Amino acid sequence: MKKRSVLIAICLIMVFTVMTVYSKPVDAAASNKALKYLKGKWYSVGMVEGGKPRSYTKFTKKYAKTYVYNSVKKKYEYCGKSKIVSTKKAKNGYLIKLKNKNGKFCYRTSPDNKKVLNCYSTWNTKDFPNYYSGTSSLFKE
Repeated sequence: MKKRSVLIAICLIMVFTVMTVYSKPVDAAASNKALKYLKGKWYSVGMVEGGKPRSYTKFTKKYAKTYVYNSVKKKYEYCGKSKIVSTKKAKNGYLIKLKNKNGKFCYRTSPDNKKVLNCYSTWNTKDFPNYYSGTSSLFKE
């Protein structure tokens, strides 16, 4: 009976240890190669009066920081950030998955132009045709 109690105690400790290890949140960050590719300002395809891009995004190791054009002040102002969940090498560039308070979305390098990041309001690549956002897509000069 004593051996059985010890065995059960060991099993419970192992189960709780495994659950604790696998339930911790993952702190993802962009790879160095992805950061090199994403370096600089990426402008939104959507424009405001005067032909200026509506916004631009700068990528850091953990975040995509967005700045929106204020037409009254005639300058870009910090708007918010999205957490980079993962960066994966894709055929012609990268697939960057992000999330923020509004939900999940991603950028994928355009197959036609490496200086364009197409925006999709989903992480599921099979759904990309239905969730493409042209005005939220980005380009680099």
